[in-house]
Amino acid sequence: TRNVCWASGTSMAAPAVSAVAALIVGKFGSMNPDALANRLAASADDLGASGTEPIYGRGRVNALKAVP
Repeated sequence: TRNVCWASGTSMAAPAVSAVAALIVGKFGSMNPDALANRLAASADDLGASGTEPIYGRGRVNALKAVP
């Protein structure tokens, strides 16, 4: 038997974003919240329509781009 679950929303995104944010701070050191948010957004994979949009927001976090 195989159980598959699909989930979305901020409750699912928060752990992934927090983990990538921790990797960024671990590599580059302490930074203000705006700088951290900008690095997260700049390294995200743009999904759906170009730019910020209602379904995917600013995209999917990408740890490999955020912490090269």
